[in-house]
Order: sequence, then structure tokens, then C-alpha cells
Amino acid sequence: MVTLGDEKGLRILIPATHPEQAEDLFAVASRVFRRRLGRVVVLGVVEVPDGSNLSLGALQARAQRQFLGTVAPLGEKEGIEVKTVVRVAREAWRGIQEVVAEEGIHLLLLEWMGQRKQEEGLFGTTIRRLAASPPCHLAVVKLRDISDCRSILVPVRGGPHAELALELALALSESLPAKVTVMNVTTQIEEKGPDDLIPRTQRREHVQLLRVPSPSVEEAILEEAKRHQLVVMGASAALDGHDTLFGVIPEAIMSQTQAAVIITKTREPVYSSPSLAQVEPVAAQVDKWFAENTFHGREFRDYDELLYLKRKQGLTISLGLPALNEEDTIGTVLRVVKGELMEHCPLLDEIAVLDGGSTDRTMPIARGWGVPVYYHKEVLARYSRRPGKGDALWKSLYFLKGDILLWIDTDIMNIHPRFICGVLGPLLREEHIQYVTSFYGRAMQPSDYYQGESDPVAHLVARPLINLFFPQLSGLVEPPSREHGGRRRALEQVPFFSGFGVEMGLLLDMWARFGLKAIGQSDLEDRVQRDLPLIVHWRRSFGVIQAIMKRVEQQRRVSLLEGTDLSMKLLRYEQDRLYLELQEVEETELPPMVTVPEYSPRR
Repeated sequence: MVTLGDEKGLRILIPATHPEQAEDLFAVASRVFRRRLGRVVVLGVVEVPDGSNLSLGALQARAQRQFLGTVAPLGEKEGIEVKTVVRVAREAWRGIQEVVAEEGIHLLLLEWMGQRKQEEGLFGTTIRRLAASPPCHLAVVKLRDISDCRSILVPVRGGPHAELALELALALSESLPAKVTVMNVTTQIEEKGPDDLIPRTQRREHVQLLRVPSPSVEEAILEEAKRHQLVVMGASAALDGHDTLFGVIPEAIMSQTQAAVIITKTREPVYSSPSLAQVEPVAAQVDKWFAENTFHGREFRDYDELLYLKRKQGLTISLGLPALNEEDTIGTVLRVVKGELMEHCPLLDEIAVLDGGSTDRTMPIARGWGVPVYYHKEVLARYSRRPGKGDALWKSLYFLKGDILLWIDTDIMNIHPRFICGVLGPLLREEHIQYVTSFYGRAMQPSDYYQGESDPVAHLVARPLINLFFPQLSGLVEPPSREHGGRRRALEQVPFFSGFGVEMGLLLDMWARFGLKAIGQSDLEDRVQRDLPLIVHWRRSFGVIQAIMKRVEQQRRVSLLEGTDLSMKLLRYEQDRLYLELQEVEETELPPMVTVPEYSPRR
């Protein structure tokens, strides 16, 4: 027996190329739901032809996300959950197959655009490929306004495709509302109707059975269709010598009748479609990820939209500000962030300063803004063997309360809400993303020289080592990201490095545990900070290298750092005197917070 949905509800997929099409297909989907649980997934596919790098689809993917953002509100009117998805693929049908598998789709709605357009347009190959071996129940719709539909014709001849057509017609009839005529055409050879479908309709007052004897099934259906606003019918077997997607008669009805038409085809009994991740080389996987999971801060300028998404999902959001002697900038950072994202728009539920032992006015300034300050070395003190920046971020999981945790540095001189919203937006909009990093695209304008606003440690240390040892992450623009954040339920499951290696370690561990698709990155345009002494870059580099080498050891089961002196000789130049200073810069690991006994009562 063919059914729509399962115990978890019904999931319908709508690939959309323009607003009118999306709205028309959504009208069909919303009427199929009729008090059901589930969701409508609206998909935008960016096609990148063979010979072109998939990463070139990033800009089009951003445009698709913007377009789909106008479609999502359709669900609010109908009380239906709507999810938008963008996929980059060589061919649209491959992107659709991928989303069907990922989202557990039951019904795929596609637009029929006429036979000539089918062969020439975007969905020509798409429909043909998908109809040949449907990955789920498939319905191809000849779009007409069905809001005033009061009569539905369902021609049936038996079989699973007809069962699906009847189920779909009955679901539509309940919400329109409309009467359903179940029609069976009998010929001289075929005297019996599809008795297995008839009992399903006998106790429904709005359903009538109609048997029509006729030598021509096609002519009989076309004649009856004149008295109805919608025809729903299942695919039929193609005749020898006829190249059809759904059978000669259904396609004739589709092209010749003036009514709206839906042709259905059930999922293949045995269907397997290897994912692109299984069959594509690493380089292609990275290019695809880059195009789909690279965002821009400008996509998240609408604070009200972010607030709506936050409240809809019932999430709380915390911002942690690691600081050490930042009296020159921390006041401005708190004024902008608190004023814009707490007082003007209550997007953030909590802000806290994570102080590493400042000796200037950092802590008094922060408290003057009514923001709590935690001296992180005193929190969970028994775990602080080598406290550093990573120690502060790890302990923020303990004292911050949010479902989403964000961190930005407090030395930013051009602070703007995009530093928070650009990281937060992908987490609110894309439920599969667990961790978001950031980068600064304006600092990477074409030049023969290093751009000072970009992160030298990211580009000159981390990226070469990642390309060498972890090529799956080679699409990350600035891997040890200074503005980043993630979901608590994911962050609490991974260890943290105690010092400057923390961001690099988080990225590697989140990828290892949750996969590449769980990571996003956002372009925050530009970042201005005070010039840092070279010694700071040396220390950061040393921490990043340690984090990478330790994960290489785990991945390849080799010993690289055992017996190594993890202190560093730093160059000092003072009063015309050059000398060496030895400092301990060892990165220790803090355990996943979920394993810490003190954490459970607060969780």
C-alpha cells in the first residue's frame, strides 16, 4: 500500500528556480499537508558545468539563499515548517537526489513546462533523470491556480502509481475542499476495474466512482477532464517505440487538457544513489563545500529575521569576549555589541568578558558597562595547568548559559554587529551546521604583497599545513579564526587546547566528529586591529603547529612530538641588544566539557 509520509510526518521537496514557480508549487504542497506534521524543503540548485571549478558557484549560491529567503515566509501563513537548502552540483538532478537522501524526503514536486521546454530547459534532463529511477515519490505538476478547485478527476488502472495518485488527490480534496471522481475506463479487452483501490474510497462522501466503457482510454479521459479543474493520475508503462517519461496516455492528458494536471510516480522498490562524498575526489568535495557553506556577513544584516529564527527554534545565545589588557578597545566593543544586539534588538541573551589577568583598566571598564567579568584562571581552577586563551574559551562553556556560544576578540578597532551576526547567521539558518569560522575577504584583494589586515598565522602557517595533512579542510580561508562560534551540544563534546592552538584544534575536532558539512565560514569583510608585536605571531604560530601535529599523530597513529621540547626561544631586541628568551608554549588539552563532573549540574 502506498502512503504519504511516516510516523515522523511528511517531508516534501520543491526545487525552485523563480518566485512564481515556488509559490505555485508551495500552494500544492501546503494543501497536501492538511494538519499533518512535517516540513516543506525548498531547494535552490546551482549548476556548475564540467570543466569549471565547483567553488565558482559560491556567488550564485549566495544569490540563491537570498531568493529562497523570500520563499520561506510562505509557510508562516499556512502554519507549515519551511526549510531552505542550496546545493551546488554539475547537474540539477544530482543536487536533488542528494537532498532527498539527506532530508528523508517522501514527495518531490517538479514543474512540467511542456515537452519542448522539457528538452531545452533546466528541468528537461532533471525530470528525465529523476523519473527514470525516482529517489522518492514523484509528482510532476502542470501549474494552474487550484485555489478555486472544487472537482478532481483521478483516472485509475491499478498499480502503485495509481495508488499514489489517489492518495495525493484525497489529501488535496480535504483541504480545497473538492469532490473526487475516481474514473476507470474499460475497453473490450479489459472489463474489470482496479478493485484494490475502490474500497479506500467507499466511505468518503465527497468521492464518487465512475466506470466508462470506451475503445479509447485517452479520449475518454480527455472528455471527462473538461468537467474538472484538476486531474491527478499515475504514470503508466511506455509502449514499445515511444520514448515517454510517464507513459503515452498521461503525457497526452498533460499536454492536451486545459485543467491543471499532476502525474505521479512512486519510488523505485530498490534504489541506491551513492553520495557525491563517496564517489568524488577530495578536491571536488572541498570545492562543493566551499560553494555551499561559504557565507557573507551581508546575508545577515536583517536583525529581525535573525531574532525570528532564534525565537522560532527556542534558542538562547551567549557571547564570550576573551580579553587581556584591552582598555583601548573593550569599551567601544561593549557599547556597540550591547547597544545593537541586546538593547536595540534582543538577539544576544548574555555577554561576558573572559579576562586572562589584565593589569590595565579592562575589567573596570567592562563592569562599568554592566557586563560580568570572569577571571577564567579562577574558574574550574584544578584544570588550569597552562591557562591561556583556550582555557578561557573552554571555561566559558561552564559559566555561559546559551545554546549557541559565540566568541570574538576584543582588540577590534572597527567593531560592527556583523562580527557577531555573520557568525551567528549560518547557525540559525542552517540546522546541519555546528561550527562557524570567519575570514576577511577585503584583506585579500589581488596584490603582490601580504595584506596586513589578514591573519598571517592563518595564511602562512595553518593553511599550508592543512593542505598538506588535512586537505578536506583546505577550503577554509582563515583556519584559526578569531571570530567564531558553534552549538553547545557540539562544542561540549570535543576537547579544547589550552592556548593559542584552541581555534585550530576546534576546527579539526569538529570536522573529525561531525563532518565537513557541519562547518561553515563567513566573510566579515574587513577587520582593523592595533599592530601586534612579532612575538605574538610567533607564539600563535607555535600553538597552531602543535595543535595540527597532535591531530596528525592521532589520525595517522604516529609519534611526532614525543620527547620534543615544547618551549620556544623567542627573539628579543631591546636597547640595541638582541637576545634570546626561552618561554614555555606547550599546548595542553582540556577534556570535553560534557565529561567534567562539575558541568553536569549546570547543564
